[in-house]
Amino acid sequence: MYRTSPLALESAKTLLETKDSRRVHILCKFGNHITACSYDTCVTQQEVLLCEARNAKIFWMAYAKLLPAWCGDFRRKAHKNDDVVNYLLDIGYHHLASMVEKIIITRNLSPSLGLIHHAQSAHSKPLVYDLMELFRADLVDTTLLRYLRLKKQPIMEAQKHVGHFLHEVNMANSKLYYLRDFKQCHTYGYY
Repeated sequence: MYRTSPLALESAKTLLETKDSRRVHILCKFGNHITACSYDTCVTQQEVLLCEARNAKIFWMAYAKLLPAWCGDFRRKAHKNDDVVNYLLDIGYHHLASMVEKIIITRNLSPSLGLIHHAQSAHSKPLVYDLMELFRADLVDTTLLRYLRLKKQPIMEAQKHVGHFLHEVNMANSKLYYLRDFKQCHTYGYY
């Protein structure tokens, strides 16, 4: 079975290395330089996930330093609706998951297969979550950081900003980006 093969481990490493390199790149664009842990020495799925967790902790600590002061002492906690940043990140990730799922379904792929994420129920979509790892940093994390840094006043009611924030995510998704190696422009939807 592919999932337990060495190729699956290498695929998971490549996917997470890409995700982490995008995160490092985004932080550098905003002037915060970090070094991510390397996946080179990981020989099991658990070691890969542990390295990913370490990189996530490093990333979110650096991300918090780039947020406006009115965001307070930010700590990333999924499904935490009592602060603006976590609330909008969750909304953005959910929106990204639905975009990725639509692409997977139109290609007649099963969203129940995955490398990193595992199905927790019959309705789980591990492939969606695996593939969206590649785009989280560019489409949601960066967009939210820019969005919050442009606000002159603190956001008191995040629900009122959901529509505008998702519009910004959609604009980032549909924007053309120049790919030097291919000498062409493509959107994120191309991938």
